[in-house]
Amino acid sequence: MILRSLRWQLQVWHAALLVVVLAGFGVTACQLQRASRLREIDRELDSAALEVLRFVHDRDPARGRPELPPPRRPRLGSAGIYFAAWARDGSEIERSPEAPGTLRHPGQAGLSPDRRPRHVTHGVHRESWFRTPRGDVVVVGRSMASDLEGFRHFALGLAAAGLAVLVAALATGAALAGRAMRPLERIGESARRIAAGAHSERITTTGLPEELASLAGLLNEGFDQIEDTLARQRRFTADASHELRTPVSVLLTQTQATLAHPRSEAEYRATLEACQRAADRMRRLVESMLVLARLDSGEEPIRREPADLNAVAAEAIESVLPLARAHGIPLGFHPAPGPVEATVDEVQVGQVLLNLLGNAIAYNRAGGSVEVTTGRSETGLFVRVSDTGIGIAPDHLPRLFDRFYRVDGSRANPRGHAGLGLAISSKILQHHGGRITVESEPGKGSVFTAWFPVTAPREEPSREDRRGVSG
Repeated sequence: MILRSLRWQLQVWHAALLVVVLAGFGVTACQLQRASRLREIDRELDSAALEVLRFVHDRDPARGRPELPPPRRPRLGSAGIYFAAWARDGSEIERSPEAPGTLRHPGQAGLSPDRRPRHVTHGVHRESWFRTPRGDVVVVGRSMASDLEGFRHFALGLAAAGLAVLVAALATGAALAGRAMRPLERIGESARRIAAGAHSERITTTGLPEELASLAGLLNEGFDQIEDTLARQRRFTADASHELRTPVSVLLTQTQATLAHPRSEAEYRATLEACQRAADRMRRLVESMLVLARLDSGEEPIRREPADLNAVAAEAIESVLPLARAHGIPLGFHPAPGPVEATVDEVQVGQVLLNLLGNAIAYNRAGGSVEVTTGRSETGLFVRVSDTGIGIAPDHLPRLFDRFYRVDGSRANPRGHAGLGLAISSKILQHHGGRITVESEPGKGSVFTAWFPVTAPREEPSREDRRGVSG
């Protein structure tokens, strides 16, 4: 609908406001003009009434000078004024020929008790009523037909002028509304292009009003997040495809080579074992991807219960002892004095520590060591895993928790892992209200610290937070 357009809504409100203002101005101007004209007529009638009152007074036989000639009758007809006079007993003294036949004595109730003139309107006539000190009544009036016609012309002219002002103001308002809407149209066009696939484009804030520039800035931030999310999704899909391609290729190659010629039992067994390893690798990869998907959507259940991080760390260390012995890496444990109580999902936190310990062992050097420390600080509770391994270059640290990210070939899949362990660990800690930090120096080792809040977070992370995967 046309009224759903912001531009037309502005126009309608603008027009309504103008109509109200112009109508109010017109009515006020007409009222003032009418009142002004009535005051002029009243002054004219009051001036003529003085002559009539003088005539009535001079004509009174009680003035005691019969030798004087009778007073001259007022001649007011040329000015369009009529009059009539009545004695105190109600008898008519005099009436001008111009007086209308409907003119009657106003009665005592219609006269002012303080003998001031009273101005009244009867139809198209305006009259002034007087009462003399002796009780005589004088009415002086005139027709307002010509005045009413002039007033009608004045009102029509005022209405025409108001209509012209309304049309001009609406035209100007339409132009200004169009100009004001132009930045919004620019923002809309940019947003449509971005939605159509131009994900790298951004809304230009140059020249925009301050309020719209702030809105465009917020939209650009949202577009940045969307572009980053899409890029990570594309990278995730490509990496997952690459990771799955290798075991699938192994399966196909082994089965094709085995089926090409008859084989011995040992060769069939070796082929099946190779296929089993490839399938197991695919299973671990798919399971890791499913865990990340459930964490992203908030469907991975988190069963928070009070747990001692000392005990959780000790159990994780015990689980990786065979792997550490196989690599010749000693494990040291430095628990904090007393329980380190945290409200966490013990299984998920254990998985985080297993990932950190597994990496610390796998990427260590011959004769190296791994140390696990638990403790408390002003910022929260922590479990720290330190190794004396190959270390990580500083430029790789920002992307270390990205999915499928590997620092270099030396860290590429030494134990058949797909590079999802740190991404899963970071996501688990986010859901616990914590975080994971890393400090590393190439050739000297790395320190990974899992941080936990002192108390459990009061609510689950929002869906927006769930989408913001750290890595």
